Amino acid sequence: MPTPLAKALRGLRERTQPEDVGYPAGGRRRVPGLRREEVAALANLSVDYVVQMEQGRADRPSAAVVAALCRALSVSRHDRDHLYLAAGLHPPSQQFISQHIPAGVQRITRQLHGCPVAVYDAAWTLLARNPMWVALHGPNVSELGENLVALVFLRDGLHRLPDLGHRERFKATLVSDLLISYGRYPHDVRFRRFVEEMRRDSEDFARRWASTAPQTFGVEKKTVHHPVLGDVTLDCDVFAHSEEDLRIVVYTAAGSDQAAQQLAFLDALSTG
Repeated sequence: MPTPLAKALRGLRERTQPEDVGYPAGGRRRVPGLRREEVAALANLSVDYVVQMEQGRADRPSAAVVAALCRALSVSRHDRDHLYLAAGLHPPSQQFISQHIPAGVQRITRQLHGCPVAVYDAAWTLLARNPMWVALHGPNVSELGENLVALVFLRDGLHRLPDLGHRERFKATLVSDLLISYGRYPHDVRFRRFVEEMRRDSEDFARRWASTAPQTFGVEKKTVHHPVLGDVTLDCDVFAHSEEDLRIVVYTAAGSDQAAQQLAFLDALSTG
């Protein structure tokens, strides 16, 4: 007899149309909805693990796995909560940082061509990015599931930003925004543990944490050094998604023919 998770996962997979998650529509398919291989690729899981869950042989996945499946299947909040419960987990609440990406935000990430786009949660963990983002930053600088704060303060993730003044401003604003999240989620033990580890492992972070006032991101120019194009200077906007408390980061070329040409090159690189 199928487990609750097996029934819920298979039902969502069969109900999700390829075009809903960015795959081409049409074509002959032997199964309704998505293939297991497609779900696995979108969720960054092994096909065998998806098969085990659908067959009831793995019915207690972690919250991170369920969150990845929800993003892969572009589910509604109702279906998200049902999948969590079927897996024996508490659905995300406003007391804990959400990693759920609503369908509309997923469409923005897929369909906003010509601009690098990335989506982060309130702790600045990378949840999604489009091919343009990878073309600009490189795959090793933008791994899904990687935390930007840890990348910046523990692994010199700003080495491709050639301007020292911008590095300092970016660090200050990143810590300022994290302070807002810290006050917003007092019951998120995992997040608070992460902050304590950052304070322990990075003197720079600890100093800024103790002296910085909470402040959200605004609009500013950012220069990224690209191995082929050299310095690429773009406008960086950070849009907030209030319902899930996400940060949607978008780079655009404003008033610069050179920047527009560089973005066009990156677009061709990411789609070619």
